[in-house]
Amino acid sequence: MLGARKIAVMGGDAFRDENSVLFDGTDDYFTKASVSGLPSGNDITISSWVKFNSTKFRSHFRIWGRDEADNNLIFRITDSPSPKLSILSYNSSESANSSLTLVQDQWYHLAVSITSKAAILYIDGVADGTQTFTTNFAHENEVTIGKYGTDYGGGHISEVAVYDIGLSASQIKTLYNGREPYNHREGILSSNLKGWYRFGDGTEGGSGNTIYDMSTNSNDLTLNDSDGSGIAY
Repeated sequence: MLGARKIAVMGGDAFRDENSVLFDGTDDYFTKASVSGLPSGNDITISSWVKFNSTKFRSHFRIWGRDEADNNLIFRITDSPSPKLSILSYNSSESANSSLTLVQDQWYHLAVSITSKAAILYIDGVADGTQTFTTNFAHENEVTIGKYGTDYGGGHISEVAVYDIGLSASQIKTLYNGREPYNHREGILSSNLKGWYRFGDGTEGGSGNTIYDMSTNSNDLTLNDSDGSGIAY
């Protein structure tokens, strides 16, 4: 079970977050090269808490995705023409952005639910943007969080969770949980949970350069950090 949490007010909004990882916008990202048990079809949900910083944030801040390979699913914040939540099938014309423009230094619960290739974007538990894809998702190669091409995300990430099913609007609202961290291991559809990265509050306990997968799949993420500065929790 989740233990007692202290309230931390970070930037323009409140999220009960004991720990998160700060991406420096220069060279920080996390990867797992050999993965198993992750979603491999056209039904998937990605849930996350993100607070981006425009002074560090470049053109794209990847929240979840596999390699830049054809039809791989990419979930990110994009800044063209203004910061939006975005979902795309790589190297295709199929993508969708949120209507809401995201504001820097504010925590958001960002999620996408996809059922039979029909995607719905959610911001703070509210649907905002849709796309029905025509091609199957590939899900190839390594998992990457924080880096898209040569763009490095700047800001905080916490509580990234991945399911192999498209969750309903009410279930997404449950994950949002009124800005309380959600216990994915003991919550709704826990049998469909395929990855859960707490970014500080997991087994790593706010230290070290590994973010542990708190699902049953053990796809732990390793920091890539060319300047050697390590994780900033």
